[in-house]
Amino acid sequence: FNCKFFLPAGCTVVEYGLTATSSTGKSMKIKAEAASARGEYCVKVSMAKGSTVTSVDGVAYLTYRTAEGTLVTIHSTTVTQNL
Repeated sequence: FNCKFFLPAGCTVVEYGLTATSSTGKSMKIKAEAASARGEYCVKVSMAKGSTVTSVDGVAYLTYRTAEGTLVTIHSTTVTQNL
């Protein structure tokens, strides 16, 4: 899953990543470790050998702090990745 974000002026990133839900119904939040200078990040989801998971629904998220100090979280639309 790849995501690109643009922050309003004066805002700072707090956290970014992916909320993933597998075809078996398990859900997890995966924090991205680093973003590029252009505001892009990538989250890789891999399954254990023999897994019964056939797809993952991913929703990218970004939490940032405004210049006034308010925390805001935005989410992408859901993307389904078949495995």
